[in-house]
Amino acid sequence: MKQRKNRSGTEEQLSGNRALRSFGVFLLGAVGYCCLEMGWRGYTHWSMGAAGGVCLMGLLYLSDRLADRPVWQQALAGALLITGVEWCAGCVVNIILGWGVWDYSGLRLQIAGQVSLLFSFFWYLISFAVFGVFTLAKKSRGNS
Repeated sequence: MKQRKNRSGTEEQLSGNRALRSFGVFLLGAVGYCCLEMGWRGYTHWSMGAAGGVCLMGLLYLSDRLADRPVWQQALAGALLITGVEWCAGCVVNIILGWGVWDYSGLRLQIAGQVSLLFSFFWYLISFAVFGVFTLAKKSRGNS
């Protein structure tokens, strides 16, 4: 039976920092999206906080992976990611669980009432701003 090697203190600290960073990003996305939705619709649902946290973590991941791409391309990938999360969340909370958190069926350019291409455009604009902030933050830390 193989024994695991102990991590050095530095490796454990870096792992802890990554976990804390991920939690912070998730929390910021959850709170940020709930605030955005409160401003837009006047109410929100906890499941949207979870979706917002997943989205911001995904945007941060894309920002690292697509760092060599122009911001507009990163934003396009971000809009697709957010629309995909919205589709998955909608299928679970609205269709499978029947909670009726949202219904886009009255809008043009919607798919099964769960995603709206108009909102995808808004996700693009929001992603553009988020990737711009990520780029500035990386430059200010010297991680261009």
